[in-house]
Amino acid sequence: MAIIGVYEARTKFSELLDRVARGRGFVITRRGVPVAVIEPVAPQRRRKVEEVIEEIKKFRKKHRLNGLDIKELIKRNECEAGICIGCLCNRSLGSGRRKESLSRKDLGCSW
Repeated sequence: MAIIGVYEARTKFSELLDRVARGRGFVITRRGVPVAVIEPVAPQRRRKVEEVIEEIKKFRKKHRLNGLDIKELIKRNECEAGICIGCLCNRSLGSGRRKESLSRKDLGCSW
């Protein structure tokens, strides 16, 4: 691996990246002390769409909601976080109050 100073690496960064992309690695030094290594990443295999879909189907077979309704789960999480979107969408807030400052009680949330 070639050794290069931080100043040179900074001023020629684009050129340095081009050389790394072609397979060259570099050790970057600050005042002669190695502080970083820049090297090419291992090439990643591009997966086929069909392969990803098959993986998702396998995941779905192993993971079930066991009768829970996804909309209900989302609403429950929003309410527990104090951001009851369902209530905000269904109620008129009036009086110029900001939505973010309202609590679940203010909105009449049942969760």
